[in-house]
This record gives sequence, structure tokens and C-alpha cells, in this order.
Amino acid sequence: MKKLFTIFFATLLCLFSINTVHAKDIYVSDEAHILSDSEINDLNVIAENLEADYGIGVYFMAYDSHNIDTFEYGNEYLSKVNSEKAVGLVINLDDYTYTFVSKGDVGFDEYDYDYLIQCFEYEDTYYDAVSSYMKEAALKYQLLNNSDVADERKYDLLVDDANLLSENEKQNLLASLNEVSQRQKMDIVVVTCYSLDGKSATAYADDFFDYNGYGQNSTRDGILLLISMEARDYAISTRGYAIDVFSDHRLDNMVDHFINDLSSGDYYEAFNTFVNDCDRYISQGVEYHDDNHLNIQNKESSFMIFGIGSLAVALVAALVSMQVERAKLKSVKPNRQAMNYVKDNGMHLYRSNDIYLYHHITRTPRPKENSDGGGGSSIHMGSSGASHGGTSGKF
Repeated sequence: MKKLFTIFFATLLCLFSINTVHAKDIYVSDEAHILSDSEINDLNVIAENLEADYGIGVYFMAYDSHNIDTFEYGNEYLSKVNSEKAVGLVINLDDYTYTFVSKGDVGFDEYDYDYLIQCFEYEDTYYDAVSSYMKEAALKYQLLNNSDVADERKYDLLVDDANLLSENEKQNLLASLNEVSQRQKMDIVVVTCYSLDGKSATAYADDFFDYNGYGQNSTRDGILLLISMEARDYAISTRGYAIDVFSDHRLDNMVDHFINDLSSGDYYEAFNTFVNDCDRYISQGVEYHDDNHLNIQNKESSFMIFGIGSLAVALVAALVSMQVERAKLKSVKPNRQAMNYVKDNGMHLYRSNDIYLYHHITRTPRPKENSDGGGGSSIHMGSSGASHGGTSGKF
């Protein structure tokens, strides 16, 4: 009897333990069958270890259907996981669209998500792509939430530690930087130094921007030009909305405009050229590209410009057509009563719809080398975890 009681009690204890233990999360859901079973198992182990090390659940979901909304699909999935803070990448292979969903305050902005998509697309296989996305997302979360970045700007928009400018040139350039930055609502910064302290020019520029509190608005919008004299390095770092405005080929154009002055030692002229190009490109707005055309879109005025242009073309076409038809009807007299033209069995309008001629889906394609023009911005992650665009080289 005692033995039976012991067995009964042990059984109840096991059942109670099973009910109180949460099932393990499934970090990878592959309804599109783009991964093998062993790859899914490996990725689940990677994600489980990342959450243990970094404190964020990183999920990946893939399916192949045009009847399911990616955002709703991802949100429903994350609502059932144990992770208090989580980020999920959802891909619909039916039209190859991406959606990011999150649970809790993970601290990512749209440019961080663009960077993660870029990491995903850079790899050649789905397994490597998912693994790269997971690792970069976890690292970015840790850096963003533990970085000692400044909340307010510490220095002026001009920091000439290499003493390349005269006092008068410094005053004039700083006044220009302040005026354009305030008017365009984006920090434009020029920094000179002698040594990079063992960093790359890109890393130095990114860190100077992040840890010294540059950037306006919630997305820390700004662009910084760094000149280092030790090995004659230059670097441009962009953040926030500046990543969108200063695409890779625009940055190449800007460098072409000031590089000769840098090389010849006319630093004041080079910096003024840089500021003027910044002002011009910000005013033009973001370039959007597809396979057929280039569309330059300003945040506020692009639709108005497009509408006015389309209306003007339509009016010209209508006037030409009207004049042609009018020439054919010289013997016809105008009828002032419009009802005379209405037929009893004529057209009846029973449905009307608003048709949108352009539909824009934000994507960040894999960077292409040797691009002659167009395209977006290549994005990288700084030591603070923030996402940056930019370029670098020698002068």
C-alpha cells in the first residue's frame, strides 16, 4: 500500500511539473519550405542561445500565400511566444515582401530594420540569411540598450582639431553649418583630426556622431564629414533620414565635387562645397528607384509636384486634341443645351473607384557593386548599435 501511494504521489508531482513548465518557443516557422529540418533545428538552437545571452527573442517566419497579411501573421505569432521582448522577420514568398513585428520596447527604428534586411539579403542561402539576421538583431539590441550615447550635442557643428582653417574661415563655415542645419532640420557636421586613434575612418566618424549627441529629431537625422590628416583619410557618416537622402551614388557625387580641393589643401572651399551639396540634396528629397525610372520625392511636396506636372501635361494634350477636332467641325454650330446630347439608352454610371497610379513598398535591396547611378544606401552598424550610411576613402 505504501508503495502504491508513493507511485501515485510521484505521478501527481510529475503531472504538476509538466503543467507548470512552459513549452519551448519555436523561433523559426517555415511554411514556405525554404529550409531543411536540420537547418530549422540549428536555427532554433542559435536563437535560443541568443535570447539567453542578449535578452531578446529573435524570430523568423516564412510562408507562401497571397491571402495572408504579413503584419497580422507576425503579430499573432509573437503574441503566443514566451519572450517578453522579441523581434520577428516575416517573409511572404508569394510576392517576396518583408514585414518586421516586435513585442515589447526593443528600441529599433526603421533604419535598423533596413540594416537587418540588408544583412538578410547579403547572404547566398536562406540558412545563412536567417542566421545573419538573428545574430545582428541580437547584437544591435544589446548595443542600443547599453550604449553610453549622449542625449544632447556636446560640440559645435564644426570641430577643427587639425587646425586646417583660419579663424575667419571657421566663423564663416560654422555660421553656414548652423544656418543650413537649422533650416533643413538635419545636423550637418564637419570634423577634422590628426589621428584616428587606431579606428577606421568610418568607425571614427560614426562614433563621433553617436557619442557626441549629434542628430536632430527622434531618428537623429544628420550627416558628418570627417577629415584625418595622419594618413589623409576622409569619411562621411549619415544617420536617420540622412541615410535616405544621401544615397550611395549621391555620396559619390559629393566626393567628386570636393576631393580635388581636399587634395590641393583648399579645405575651406572643400567644406563649403560639401555644405552646399548637403543643402541641395536635402531640398531635393529622397530618390526612389525601380527598374524603369527614377522618382525624386520630397517629404512634403512630391505629390503636389507630381500632380501639377501631370495636370500640365494633360492640359497640353487636351488643348492639342481639341484644336485638331475643332478644325474638322467648322460647319457645326454650338448647342447651348447639354441635355440635347443625352440619349435615353446611353451610359449609366453604377460604380466609381479611386485608382492609385503609384504604389510604393519600402524595401532595402542587396547593395550592388559598381552601380552607375540610382539605388539606395548601403547601411552598416556603428559601435553604439545605431545604423549608419556613408562612404570613405583617401585624398
